[in-house]
This record gives sequence, C-alpha cells and structure tokens, in this order.
Amino acid sequence: MTFKVTSRFALAFALLSLACSVNIQSANAQMGMTMGRKEMIHMSLLKCYTDLGRNAEAEGEYNILLAMKPNDGVLHFNYARLLVAAGKKGPALIHYRKAAQSNPGNADFQGQLGQMLYNANDFAGASRALGIAMQLPGGDRYKGAYESAVKQMQQIQQNRMLQQQNAPAKSSSPGPKKRAADDDEDE
Repeated sequence: MTFKVTSRFALAFALLSLACSVNIQSANAQMGMTMGRKEMIHMSLLKCYTDLGRNAEAEGEYNILLAMKPNDGVLHFNYARLLVAAGKKGPALIHYRKAAQSNPGNADFQGQLGQMLYNANDFAGASRALGIAMQLPGGDRYKGAYESAVKQMQQIQQNRMLQQQNAPAKSSSPGPKKRAADDDEDE
C-alpha cells in the first residue's frame, strides 16, 4: 500500500514537472533563449512551486537561479513581486533596485522601483525612478505616481521651512565675558 501511494506521488510530481518544463521550454523557444540543463531544472521547479503556491520553495529556487544569473533583471523583478506578495517589502525593494539597475530602459522595472520607494516614504528616490519610467516607452502610466511623489516632496520641504520659521530664535550674543587669568594682573 505504501509503495502505491509513494509511486503515485512520484508519478504525479514527475508529470507536473514535465508539464511545467514543457511550458518553460516552449516559452524560451518563442523568445529565442537557450538555457543550460541545470538552469532549466530550477526554472521548472520555480514554475511548479509558484503554480502550487509554495512560496518558500519558490524563494529558494529564485536564490539558486540568481546565484547562477546575478544580473538577470527579469529574475530580480519577478522575485521582488513574490516577496511583495509575501509581505517582505525590504528584500523586495533590494530586488526591484537590482532589476532597474540591470535594465534601466525597462519602464516597469523603474516604475515598480519608484512605487516601492514611494511606499517606503522615499519620495525623492521615488520621483527619480518614476521620472525615468515616464520617459521610457510605455512609462506614461507612471505619470500620476510621479506627480504624487513630487507633491509629497514639495509638502515636506514646505513643512521644513515652516518649522524653521517658527523655531524660537537662538541668541546670537556671546553672553557674559569670562575673565582670563591675565585680566587679574592688569587690575
């Protein structure tokens, strides 16, 4: 009985892996990409784990794949999306940055980085990334977010100026003069 259950599980997993790898192979063939066998295995596992909602295992596969291809912007971007969904915003921001650095001409990489920076209250960084995104093809959808980041920066600057104006004036007079030891001899 145990053999049948185990073999059924193994067969089901093998079929699922095969189905996932066929999807990845056909997608890669369409994009003209070639992959090494090891990379393809991990991409297949990543796809399976993601489809099954097994995020911890998917994170492990992303880490393996990123060790193989540390400058792959698409991997960083997709990993960041998984991390955001898992509520891990700090690590997600790191991977959005790496995606944007690896491919600065990608509007979505820049735009999502800008959105994450905005959510982290880094309005200056958000306006820079969103401003870049807006200049790229397809980046016009980030215009509203860019304008919002700029408004937030302006509001912060105005608040700082008001605080400085309303701060109590510090006395600029030096106060009473301290007598030096040499002063006693003159008297």
